[in-house]
Amino acid sequence: MIDLINSKRKCNIVTLEDPIEYLHKHKNSNVNQREIGTDAESFYDGMRSIFRQSPDVIVIGDMRDNETIEMALRAASTGHLVISNMHSFSTTSAIDGIVNSFLPHQQPQVKGLLADSLQLIFAQRLLPRIGSEDRILAFEKLIASYRIRNLIREGKAHQIRSQVQTDSDDFSSIDLSLVKLLNEGKITKEDALMSTDNPEYVRRMASF
Repeated sequence: MIDLINSKRKCNIVTLEDPIEYLHKHKNSNVNQREIGTDAESFYDGMRSIFRQSPDVIVIGDMRDNETIEMALRAASTGHLVISNMHSFSTTSAIDGIVNSFLPHQQPQVKGLLADSLQLIFAQRLLPRIGSEDRILAFEKLIASYRIRNLIREGKAHQIRSQVQTDSDDFSSIDLSLVKLLNEGKITKEDALMSTDNPEYVRRMASF
């Protein structure tokens, strides 16, 4: 994502990483990479000083605490493109994880900020590829459409899965990705069932 933006846009990209794993060269954009522990004590400290560099794109290697999450949401709400990573089982649990990291009285405001600023969530799982030592990607995609934003704002993110059973413009579940890989003969049914949210759906759609 950073390399794509760096290649296609003229902007100022500032990253906070722990550690820096890939060094980006300036292309059409300026890329300023900062390492936690060397250039900043923590992601939170890095976020506090990042706006002095007038970033257009902010990359946060990991959102580990609610202070960092809050600053990321506020940065996104003021027009910055914020790209980040967090440990979560699915797209909807990522939303719940963000909201639940705050105290109950703060959550309505957080839901509003998230609903207004969210663009896209990917949840990824790597599975063994049949006949190879490689791994293959199964993923879930959630795009912040008008419908999705309303569900987030109303605290009903958990309803996304029950309301969307088939591939749609704004949500494509991990189960659909697993069924596709199964039907293409790329993964085993055992690995698919270990990674699915809905085993009965996968069994029915993959016909086994």
